[in-house]
Amino acid sequence: MIKKSLFISLALIVPLLIFIGCAEDEKPVAPSSELSVVLLAGPQGEVPFNAYVTYKWQAKGGSGEYSGYNYSLTRDGNPVESGTGVRINTVTFSNLAPGAYTFSVTVVDAKSGDQASANRQMTVMTSDALPVVSIDQSPLPGGELAEYSSATFTWVADDPDAFFGVVTGYLYELMRDTVVVAEATQQVTATSITIDSLLVGDYVFTVTAFNNAGHSASDSVKFAVTPAKILWIDDYYQGSIPAEFNEYQERVVTFEGYSWMEYDVHDGADPIADIDALLNDPGSTIETIIWDAESSGSAYLYYLTGAYVYGDPYTAVAEWLDAGGNAIFIGSAVNDWAWENIPPAEGDFDNLYMGLAAGELEVITADTTDTLIYDEDSGLWVPSFYVTFDTTYFDPWDYSGYSTLTGMNGYSNISLDVGKDPSTFQDSYVYYYFGDPDGVKEITHDDDLDEPAGYVYDNGSGSIVAVLGYNLYYSPTAEYKAVIQKILVDEIGM
Repeated sequence: MIKKSLFISLALIVPLLIFIGCAEDEKPVAPSSELSVVLLAGPQGEVPFNAYVTYKWQAKGGSGEYSGYNYSLTRDGNPVESGTGVRINTVTFSNLAPGAYTFSVTVVDAKSGDQASANRQMTVMTSDALPVVSIDQSPLPGGELAEYSSATFTWVADDPDAFFGVVTGYLYELMRDTVVVAEATQQVTATSITIDSLLVGDYVFTVTAFNNAGHSASDSVKFAVTPAKILWIDDYYQGSIPAEFNEYQERVVTFEGYSWMEYDVHDGADPIADIDALLNDPGSTIETIIWDAESSGSAYLYYLTGAYVYGDPYTAVAEWLDAGGNAIFIGSAVNDWAWENIPPAEGDFDNLYMGLAAGELEVITADTTDTLIYDEDSGLWVPSFYVTFDTTYFDPWDYSGYSTLTGMNGYSNISLDVGKDPSTFQDSYVYYYFGDPDGVKEITHDDDLDEPAGYVYDNGSGSIVAVLGYNLYYSPTAEYKAVIQKILVDEIGM
Protein backbone atom coordinates (compact mmCIF):
# COMPACT_ATOMS: atom_id res chain seq x y z
CA MET A 1 0.00 0.00 0.00
CA ILE A 2 2.86 2.39 0.81
CA LYS A 3 4.73 1.51 -2.44
CA LYS A 4 1.70 2.31 -4.56
CA SER A 5 1.34 5.81 -3.06
CA LEU A 6 5.00 6.58 -3.59
CA PHE A 7 4.71 5.61 -7.24
CA ILE A 8 1.72 7.88 -7.75
CA SER A 9 3.52 10.83 -6.18
CA LEU A 10 6.60 10.38 -8.33
CA ALA A 11 4.41 10.14 -11.46
CA LEU A 12 2.95 13.56 -10.66
CA ILE A 13 6.25 15.25 -9.76
CA VAL A 14 8.33 14.20 -12.81
CA PRO A 15 6.09 15.78 -15.53
CA LEU A 16 5.99 19.00 -13.49
CA LEU A 17 9.78 19.16 -13.41
CA ILE A 18 9.91 18.50 -17.14
CA PHE A 19 7.41 21.29 -17.83
CA ILE A 20 9.31 23.74 -15.63
CA GLY A 21 12.61 22.87 -17.30
CA CYS A 22 11.16 23.59 -20.82
CA ALA A 23 9.81 27.02 -20.07
CA GLU A 24 11.00 29.77 -22.62
CA ASP A 25 13.83 32.03 -21.58
CA GLU A 26 12.54 35.58 -21.90
CA LYS A 27 15.99 37.11 -22.20
CA PRO A 28 16.87 38.52 -25.73
CA VAL A 29 19.08 36.36 -27.84
CA ALA A 30 22.28 38.14 -28.75
CA PRO A 31 22.25 39.02 -32.53
CA SER A 32 24.55 37.00 -34.68
CA SER A 33 25.47 40.13 -36.75
CA GLU A 34 24.77 43.83 -36.94
CA LEU A 35 21.37 44.91 -38.33
CA SER A 36 21.57 46.14 -41.95
CA VAL A 37 19.48 46.53 -45.11
CA VAL A 38 21.07 45.90 -48.48
CA LEU A 39 19.80 47.26 -51.85
CA LEU A 40 19.84 44.27 -54.19
CA ALA A 41 18.60 46.10 -57.29
CA GLY A 42 17.91 49.61 -58.40
CA PRO A 43 19.54 52.19 -60.69
CA GLN A 44 22.14 54.70 -59.79
CA GLY A 45 23.66 57.36 -62.00
CA GLU A 46 21.87 58.49 -65.19
CA VAL A 47 18.47 57.03 -66.08
CA PRO A 48 16.58 57.73 -69.33
CA PHE A 49 13.28 59.54 -69.14
CA ASN A 50 10.16 57.38 -69.13
CA ALA A 51 12.02 54.29 -67.88
CA TYR A 52 10.55 51.96 -65.25
CA VAL A 53 12.67 52.11 -62.08
CA THR A 54 12.57 49.15 -59.65
CA TYR A 55 14.31 48.92 -56.27
CA LYS A 56 14.66 45.66 -54.34
CA TRP A 57 16.19 45.20 -50.87
CA GLN A 58 16.89 42.63 -48.14
CA ALA A 59 17.34 43.03 -44.36
CA LYS A 60 20.12 41.13 -42.55
CA GLY A 61 21.30 40.62 -38.98
CA GLY A 62 19.70 41.90 -35.82
CA SER A 63 17.19 39.56 -34.22
CA GLY A 64 16.24 38.20 -37.62
CA GLU A 65 12.68 39.44 -37.13
CA TYR A 66 11.63 42.74 -38.68
CA SER A 67 8.47 44.72 -38.09
CA GLY A 68 8.53 46.36 -41.57
CA TYR A 69 10.25 48.75 -43.92
CA ASN A 70 10.00 52.46 -44.52
CA TYR A 71 10.95 53.76 -47.98
CA SER A 72 10.93 57.14 -49.68
CA LEU A 73 11.72 58.64 -53.08
CA THR A 74 12.59 62.33 -53.34
CA ARG A 75 13.36 64.55 -56.35
CA ASP A 76 15.60 67.52 -55.77
CA GLY A 77 14.83 67.18 -52.03
CA ASN A 78 11.06 67.11 -52.49
CA PRO A 79 9.01 64.00 -51.66
CA VAL A 80 7.70 61.97 -54.57
CA GLU A 81 6.44 58.75 -52.96
CA SER A 82 6.85 56.95 -49.63
CA GLY A 83 5.68 53.94 -47.63
CA THR A 84 5.74 53.22 -43.86
CA GLY A 85 5.76 49.82 -42.18
CA VAL A 86 5.37 47.97 -45.44
CA ARG A 87 6.02 44.25 -45.60
CA ILE A 88 7.17 44.25 -49.25
CA ASN A 89 10.79 44.29 -50.35
CA THR A 90 10.40 45.74 -53.87
CA VAL A 91 8.83 48.86 -55.37
CA THR A 92 8.57 50.20 -58.96
CA PHE A 93 8.29 53.82 -60.08
CA SER A 94 7.26 55.14 -63.51
CA ASN A 95 6.60 58.49 -65.25
CA LEU A 96 9.35 60.17 -63.28
CA ALA A 97 9.99 63.79 -64.16
CA PRO A 98 13.54 64.84 -65.00
CA GLY A 99 15.68 65.62 -61.94
CA ALA A 100 18.01 64.27 -59.23
CA TYR A 101 16.44 61.47 -57.13
CA THR A 102 17.32 59.74 -53.88
CA PHE A 103 15.76 56.44 -52.88
CA SER A 104 16.01 55.44 -49.19
CA VAL A 105 14.83 52.33 -47.35
CA THR A 106 14.91 51.67 -43.58
CA VAL A 107 14.38 48.36 -41.76
CA VAL A 108 13.06 48.17 -38.14
CA ASP A 109 14.12 45.25 -35.87
CA ALA A 110 10.99 43.70 -34.37
CA LYS A 111 12.63 42.92 -31.03
CA SER A 112 15.17 45.63 -30.34
CA GLY A 113 13.55 48.45 -32.29
CA ASP A 114 16.89 49.17 -33.94
CA GLN A 115 16.92 50.61 -37.44
CA ALA A 116 19.25 50.43 -40.42
CA SER A 117 19.06 52.34 -43.75
CA ALA A 118 20.44 52.31 -47.28
CA ASN A 119 20.03 54.73 -50.18
CA ARG A 120 20.92 55.32 -53.80
CA GLN A 121 20.98 58.36 -56.06
CA MET A 122 19.97 58.60 -59.70
CA THR A 123 19.33 61.37 -62.23
CA VAL A 124 16.47 61.12 -64.71
CA MET A 125 17.85 62.62 -67.90
CA THR A 126 16.16 64.34 -70.84
CA SER A 127 17.18 65.17 -74.39
CA ASP A 128 19.04 68.34 -75.22
CA ALA A 129 18.01 68.01 -78.89
CA LEU A 130 14.86 69.22 -80.62
CA PRO A 131 12.37 66.57 -81.70
CA VAL A 132 11.88 65.90 -85.40
CA VAL A 133 8.31 65.95 -86.77
CA SER A 134 6.95 65.63 -90.30
CA ILE A 135 3.48 65.50 -91.86
CA ASP A 136 3.32 62.35 -93.96
CA GLN A 137 -0.28 62.57 -95.22
CA SER A 138 -2.17 65.69 -96.20
CA PRO A 139 -3.66 67.39 -99.24
CA LEU A 140 -0.96 67.99 -101.81
CA PRO A 141 1.18 70.91 -100.60
CA GLY A 142 0.27 73.93 -102.68
CA GLY A 143 -2.60 71.98 -104.25
CA GLU A 144 -6.35 72.36 -104.14
CA LEU A 145 -9.36 70.52 -102.78
CA ALA A 146 -12.96 70.92 -103.84
CA GLU A 147 -15.35 72.78 -101.57
CA TYR A 148 -16.94 70.57 -98.85
CA SER A 149 -14.20 67.97 -99.19
CA SER A 150 -12.58 66.28 -96.21
CA ALA A 151 -8.87 66.26 -95.46
CA THR A 152 -6.87 63.73 -93.44
CA PHE A 153 -3.58 64.64 -91.79
CA THR A 154 -1.14 62.16 -90.27
CA TRP A 155 2.30 62.83 -88.84
CA VAL A 156 5.31 61.09 -87.35
CA ALA A 157 7.89 62.35 -84.85
CA ASP A 158 10.99 61.18 -83.07
CA ASP A 159 13.73 62.51 -80.82
CA PRO A 160 17.26 62.24 -82.18
CA ASP A 161 18.55 61.42 -78.69
CA ALA A 162 17.74 57.72 -78.77
CA PHE A 163 18.65 57.11 -75.11
CA PHE A 164 17.32 60.13 -73.22
CA GLY A 165 14.87 61.71 -75.68
CA VAL A 166 11.15 60.87 -75.84
CA VAL A 167 8.35 62.63 -77.74
CA THR A 168 5.66 63.31 -75.17
CA GLY A 169 2.80 64.77 -77.22
CA TYR A 170 1.52 67.04 -79.98
CA LEU A 171 -0.45 70.19 -80.62
CA TYR A 172 -2.11 70.74 -84.01
CA GLU A 173 -3.99 73.59 -85.64
CA LEU A 174 -5.86 74.01 -88.93
CA MET A 175 -6.32 77.63 -90.03
CA ARG A 176 -8.58 78.87 -92.83
CA ASP A 177 -7.41 82.36 -93.69
CA THR A 178 -7.50 83.87 -90.16
CA VAL A 179 -10.04 81.44 -88.65
CA VAL A 180 -9.10 78.42 -86.51
CA VAL A 181 -11.01 75.46 -87.96
CA ALA A 182 -9.66 72.77 -85.61
CA GLU A 183 -7.03 72.63 -82.89
CA ALA A 184 -5.71 70.68 -79.92
CA THR A 185 -5.59 73.03 -76.94
CA GLN A 186 -3.53 70.60 -74.89
CA GLN A 187 -1.01 67.98 -75.89
CA VAL A 188 -2.39 64.78 -77.43
CA THR A 189 -0.75 61.48 -78.31
CA ALA A 190 -2.85 60.92 -81.47
CA THR A 191 -1.00 61.15 -84.78
CA SER A 192 -3.89 61.68 -87.19
CA ILE A 193 -7.00 63.79 -87.64
CA THR A 194 -9.68 64.12 -90.35
CA ILE A 195 -11.55 67.38 -90.94
CA ASP A 196 -14.82 67.29 -92.92
CA SER A 197 -16.82 69.83 -94.94
CA LEU A 198 -14.03 72.28 -95.68
CA LEU A 199 -15.14 75.70 -96.87
CA VAL A 200 -13.48 77.83 -99.53
CA GLY A 201 -10.27 79.49 -98.36
CA ASP A 202 -6.52 79.24 -97.96
CA TYR A 203 -5.51 76.67 -95.36
CA VAL A 204 -2.47 76.02 -93.20
CA PHE A 205 -2.17 72.89 -91.08
CA THR A 206 0.54 72.90 -88.41
CA VAL A 207 1.58 70.15 -86.01
CA THR A 208 4.03 70.71 -83.14
CA ALA A 209 5.83 67.88 -81.33
CA PHE A 210 7.16 68.18 -77.77
CA ASN A 211 9.85 66.09 -76.07
CA ASN A 212 10.53 65.30 -72.42
CA ALA A 213 12.73 68.36 -72.02
CA GLY A 214 9.94 70.66 -73.17
CA HIS A 215 11.64 71.34 -76.50
CA SER A 216 9.39 71.52 -79.57
CA ALA A 217 9.50 71.46 -83.37
CA SER A 218 6.79 72.00 -85.99
CA ASP A 219 5.86 71.08 -89.54
CA SER A 220 3.14 72.65 -91.67
CA VAL A 221 1.44 72.31 -95.05
CA LYS A 222 -0.48 74.87 -97.11
CA PHE A 223 -3.30 74.15 -99.54
CA ALA A 224 -6.45 75.79 -100.85
CA VAL A 225 -10.10 74.83 -100.99
CA THR A 226 -11.96 76.13 -104.03
CA PRO A 227 -15.18 75.40 -105.89
CA ALA A 228 -14.63 72.45 -108.22
CA LYS A 229 -12.64 73.34 -111.34
CA ILE A 230 -12.54 69.89 -112.96
CA LEU A 231 -15.64 67.86 -113.78
CA TRP A 232 -14.95 64.15 -114.23
CA ILE A 233 -17.87 62.75 -116.20
CA ASP A 234 -17.91 59.08 -115.31
CA ASP A 235 -19.55 57.48 -118.30
CA TYR A 236 -17.88 54.11 -117.79
CA TYR A 237 -19.86 51.75 -115.57
CA GLN A 238 -17.56 49.13 -114.04
CA GLY A 239 -20.27 46.55 -113.38
CA SER A 240 -20.56 46.65 -109.57
CA ILE A 241 -20.52 49.05 -106.64
CA PRO A 242 -17.12 47.79 -105.34
CA ALA A 243 -15.59 48.21 -108.81
CA GLU A 244 -17.04 51.72 -109.07
CA PHE A 245 -15.58 52.52 -105.65
CA ASN A 246 -12.15 51.27 -106.71
CA GLU A 247 -12.34 53.37 -109.87
CA TYR A 248 -13.21 56.45 -107.80
CA GLN A 249 -10.25 55.85 -105.47
CA GLU A 250 -7.97 55.69 -108.51
CA ARG A 251 -9.30 59.06 -109.66
CA VAL A 252 -8.57 60.46 -106.19
CA VAL A 253 -4.94 59.61 -106.94
CA THR A 254 -5.15 60.82 -110.54
CA PHE A 255 -6.52 64.28 -109.68
CA GLU A 256 -4.37 64.82 -106.59
CA GLY A 257 -3.77 68.52 -106.09
CA TYR A 258 -6.79 69.59 -108.15
CA SER A 259 -10.22 70.75 -107.12
CA TRP A 260 -12.54 68.26 -108.83
CA MET A 261 -15.92 66.60 -108.67
CA GLU A 262 -17.52 63.53 -110.22
CA TYR A 263 -20.72 63.31 -112.20
CA ASP A 264 -21.78 59.73 -112.88
CA VAL A 265 -24.20 59.57 -115.80
CA HIS A 266 -25.52 56.25 -114.47
CA ASP A 267 -26.65 57.85 -111.22
CA GLY A 268 -28.00 61.15 -112.56
CA ALA A 269 -31.73 61.72 -112.85
CA ASP A 270 -31.35 63.78 -116.05
CA PRO A 271 -27.72 63.75 -117.24
CA ILE A 272 -28.38 66.09 -120.17
CA ALA A 273 -29.86 68.81 -117.98
CA ASP A 274 -27.43 68.14 -115.12
CA ILE A 275 -24.28 68.44 -117.24
CA ASP A 276 -25.66 71.48 -119.06
CA ALA A 277 -26.25 73.18 -115.71
CA LEU A 278 -22.84 72.21 -114.32
CA LEU A 279 -21.12 73.73 -117.35
CA ASN A 280 -23.28 76.64 -118.42
CA ASP A 281 -25.15 77.98 -115.41
CA PRO A 282 -23.96 81.50 -114.49
CA GLY A 283 -22.34 80.26 -111.27
CA SER A 284 -20.35 77.45 -112.92
CA THR A 285 -16.72 77.20 -111.81
CA ILE A 286 -15.77 74.26 -114.06
CA GLU A 287 -12.72 74.94 -116.21
CA THR A 288 -12.05 71.45 -117.64
CA ILE A 289 -14.17 68.38 -118.24
CA ILE A 290 -12.67 64.90 -118.40
CA TRP A 291 -15.16 62.65 -120.15
CA ASP A 292 -14.35 58.99 -119.54
CA ALA A 293 -16.49 57.37 -122.23
CA GLU A 294 -18.02 53.90 -122.08
CA SER A 295 -16.35 51.57 -124.57
CA SER A 296 -19.65 49.95 -125.55
CA GLY A 297 -21.39 53.24 -126.23
CA SER A 298 -21.62 56.73 -124.76
CA ALA A 299 -25.04 58.03 -125.68
CA TYR A 300 -24.87 61.14 -123.51
CA LEU A 301 -21.67 62.18 -125.25
CA TYR A 302 -23.65 61.84 -128.46
CA TYR A 303 -26.49 63.95 -127.11
CA LEU A 304 -24.40 66.70 -125.54
CA THR A 305 -21.94 67.37 -128.35
CA GLY A 306 -24.66 68.58 -130.70
CA ALA A 307 -24.62 65.40 -132.72
CA TYR A 308 -28.13 64.33 -131.74
CA VAL A 309 -30.83 66.45 -133.38
CA TYR A 310 -34.37 66.03 -132.10
CA GLY A 311 -36.05 69.38 -131.98
CA ASP A 312 -33.33 71.72 -130.75
CA PRO A 313 -29.80 70.25 -130.78
CA TYR A 314 -28.16 69.58 -127.45
CA THR A 315 -25.10 71.79 -127.69
CA ALA A 316 -24.11 72.16 -124.01
CA VAL A 317 -20.49 71.06 -124.45
CA ALA A 318 -20.00 73.11 -127.62
CA GLU A 319 -21.39 76.23 -125.94
CA TRP A 320 -19.12 75.69 -122.97
CA LEU A 321 -16.03 75.21 -125.17
CA ASP A 322 -16.97 78.37 -127.07
CA ALA A 323 -16.84 80.20 -123.73
CA GLY A 324 -13.23 79.04 -123.17
CA GLY A 325 -13.69 75.70 -121.43
CA ASN A 326 -11.28 72.79 -121.93
CA ALA A 327 -11.98 69.11 -122.46
CA ILE A 328 -10.23 65.75 -122.32
CA PHE A 329 -12.14 62.99 -124.12
CA ILE A 330 -11.05 59.45 -123.23
CA GLY A 331 -12.06 56.09 -124.65
CA SER A 332 -12.15 53.78 -127.62
CA ALA A 333 -15.72 54.87 -128.39
CA VAL A 334 -15.31 58.65 -128.31
CA ASN A 335 -15.34 59.14 -132.08
CA ASP A 336 -18.12 56.60 -132.52
CA TRP A 337 -20.44 58.96 -130.64
CA ALA A 338 -19.19 62.55 -131.02
CA TRP A 339 -20.12 62.72 -134.69
CA GLU A 340 -22.87 63.65 -137.09
CA ASN A 341 -21.30 62.50 -140.32
CA ILE A 342 -18.62 60.02 -141.32
CA PRO A 343 -16.39 61.48 -142.50
CA PRO A 344 -16.99 64.78 -140.64
CA ALA A 345 -18.56 67.67 -142.45
CA GLU A 346 -17.47 71.27 -141.99
CA GLY A 347 -18.79 72.56 -138.68
CA ASP A 348 -19.44 69.14 -137.11
CA PHE A 349 -18.38 68.86 -133.48
CA ASP A 350 -15.49 66.51 -134.22
CA ASN A 351 -14.34 68.78 -137.03
CA LEU A 352 -14.68 72.09 -135.22
CA TYR A 353 -13.71 71.12 -131.66
CA MET A 354 -11.69 67.91 -132.02
CA GLY A 355 -9.62 69.01 -135.01
CA LEU A 356 -10.53 66.19 -137.40
CA ALA A 357 -10.52 67.06 -141.08
CA ALA A 358 -13.79 67.33 -142.99
CA GLY A 359 -14.16 64.80 -145.81
CA GLU A 360 -12.18 61.75 -146.61
CA LEU A 361 -8.46 61.74 -147.27
CA GLU A 362 -7.85 60.96 -150.94
CA VAL A 363 -4.65 59.02 -151.50
CA ILE A 364 -3.59 58.36 -155.06
CA THR A 365 -0.90 55.78 -155.64
CA ALA A 366 0.81 55.07 -158.95
CA ASP A 367 2.21 51.76 -160.08
CA THR A 368 4.57 51.35 -163.03
CA THR A 369 5.22 48.20 -165.03
CA ASP A 370 8.21 47.89 -167.35
CA THR A 371 7.45 46.58 -170.81
CA LEU A 372 8.57 46.67 -174.50
CA ILE A 373 6.61 48.57 -177.15
CA TYR A 374 7.03 48.04 -180.92
CA ASP A 375 7.97 51.28 -182.72
CA GLU A 376 6.56 51.08 -186.25
CA ASP A 377 8.70 53.92 -187.51
CA SER A 378 11.93 52.25 -186.56
CA GLY A 379 10.74 48.71 -186.64
CA LEU A 380 12.29 48.15 -183.21
CA TRP A 381 11.01 47.06 -179.76
CA VAL A 382 11.84 49.82 -177.38
CA PRO A 383 11.74 49.80 -173.52
CA SER A 384 8.74 51.54 -172.01
CA PHE A 385 6.37 51.23 -169.01
CA TYR A 386 2.72 51.34 -168.10
CA VAL A 387 1.47 53.62 -165.28
CA THR A 388 -1.67 52.68 -163.29
CA PHE A 389 -3.30 54.87 -160.67
CA ASP A 390 -5.20 53.71 -157.57
CA THR A 391 -7.34 56.10 -155.53
CA THR A 392 -8.00 55.23 -151.84
CA TYR A 393 -10.14 57.21 -149.41
CA PHE A 394 -9.47 57.28 -145.67
CA ASP A 395 -11.68 58.56 -142.89
CA PRO A 396 -9.76 60.73 -140.40
CA TRP A 397 -9.86 57.93 -137.82
CA ASP A 398 -10.14 54.17 -137.70
CA TYR A 399 -9.84 51.30 -135.25
CA SER A 400 -6.65 49.78 -134.01
CA GLY A 401 -5.62 47.79 -130.94
CA TYR A 402 -2.91 48.38 -128.42
CA SER A 403 -0.91 46.66 -125.77
CA THR A 404 1.50 49.57 -125.38
CA LEU A 405 1.40 53.02 -126.95
CA THR A 406 4.56 55.09 -127.24
CA GLY A 407 4.58 58.48 -125.57
CA MET A 408 5.42 61.48 -127.73
CA ASN A 409 6.51 65.07 -127.04
CA GLY A 410 7.55 64.35 -123.46
CA TYR A 411 4.63 62.07 -122.58
CA SER A 412 5.26 58.64 -121.09
CA ASN A 413 4.19 55.33 -122.61
CA ILE A 414 0.74 53.92 -122.01
CA SER A 415 0.46 50.20 -121.27
CA LEU A 416 -2.27 47.79 -120.17
CA ASP A 417 -2.60 46.58 -116.60
CA VAL A 418 -3.03 42.80 -116.73
CA GLY A 419 -4.90 42.99 -113.42
CA LYS A 420 -7.61 45.02 -115.15
CA ASP A 421 -7.46 43.31 -118.51
CA PRO A 422 -5.91 39.80 -118.43
CA SER A 423 -6.10 39.61 -122.23
CA THR A 424 -3.74 42.62 -122.45
CA PHE A 425 -5.70 43.85 -125.44
CA GLN A 426 -7.92 46.89 -125.85
CA ASP A 427 -9.40 48.63 -128.85
CA SER A 428 -8.16 52.10 -129.68
CA TYR A 429 -8.26 54.63 -132.47
CA VAL A 430 -5.58 55.94 -134.73
CA TYR A 431 -5.95 59.34 -136.38
CA TYR A 432 -4.78 59.56 -139.99
CA TYR A 433 -5.01 63.27 -140.62
CA PHE A 434 -6.30 66.52 -139.15
CA GLY A 435 -7.96 69.62 -140.47
CA ASP A 436 -5.27 71.87 -139.00
CA PRO A 437 -2.08 69.85 -138.43
CA ASP A 438 -0.34 72.91 -136.99
CA GLY A 439 -2.87 73.00 -134.15
CA VAL A 440 -2.27 69.35 -133.16
CA LYS A 441 0.34 67.93 -130.78
CA GLU A 442 0.69 64.16 -130.79
CA ILE A 443 1.06 62.67 -127.31
CA THR A 444 0.74 58.89 -127.90
CA HIS A 445 1.64 56.89 -130.98
CA ASP A 446 0.48 53.50 -132.25
CA ASP A 447 3.66 51.81 -133.49
CA ASP A 448 1.78 49.04 -135.31
CA LEU A 449 0.00 51.43 -137.67
CA ASP A 450 2.56 54.23 -137.26
CA GLU A 451 -0.18 56.78 -136.55
CA PRO A 452 -1.23 59.01 -133.62
CA ALA A 453 -3.50 57.43 -130.99
CA GLY A 454 -3.80 60.48 -128.75
CA TYR A 455 -3.38 64.17 -129.35
CA VAL A 456 -4.02 67.69 -128.07
CA TYR A 457 -5.86 70.18 -130.28
CA ASP A 458 -5.62 73.95 -129.92
CA ASN A 459 -8.08 75.64 -132.26
CA GLY A 460 -6.73 79.07 -131.40
CA SER A 461 -9.97 80.26 -129.81
CA GLY A 462 -8.83 79.79 -126.19
CA SER A 463 -10.03 76.25 -125.52
CA ILE A 464 -7.87 73.13 -125.46
CA VAL A 465 -9.25 69.71 -126.36
CA ALA A 466 -7.30 66.50 -125.80
CA VAL A 467 -8.47 63.26 -127.40
CA LEU A 468 -7.16 59.94 -126.05
CA GLY A 469 -8.58 57.28 -128.34
CA TYR A 470 -8.17 54.39 -125.92
CA ASN A 471 -9.54 53.12 -122.62
CA LEU A 472 -7.10 54.79 -120.31
CA TYR A 473 -8.90 53.19 -117.36
CA TYR A 474 -7.21 49.88 -118.23
CA SER A 475 -3.75 51.39 -117.79
CA PRO A 476 -1.92 51.41 -114.45
CA THR A 477 -3.07 54.23 -112.19
CA ALA A 478 0.35 55.88 -112.24
CA GLU A 479 0.30 56.06 -116.05
CA TYR A 480 -3.27 57.41 -116.06
CA LYS A 481 -2.22 60.09 -113.58
CA ALA A 482 0.94 61.00 -115.50
CA VAL A 483 -0.80 61.66 -118.82
CA ILE A 484 -3.80 63.51 -117.33
CA GLN A 485 -1.74 65.75 -115.07
CA LYS A 486 0.71 66.56 -117.87
CA ILE A 487 -2.19 67.67 -120.08
CA LEU A 488 -3.62 69.77 -117.24
CA VAL A 489 -0.27 71.40 -116.49
CA ASP A 490 1.50 71.68 -119.84
CA GLU A 491 -1.40 72.08 -122.28
CA ILE A 492 -4.25 73.64 -120.31
CA GLY A 493 -2.12 75.51 -117.78
CA MET A 494 -3.99 74.57 -114.62
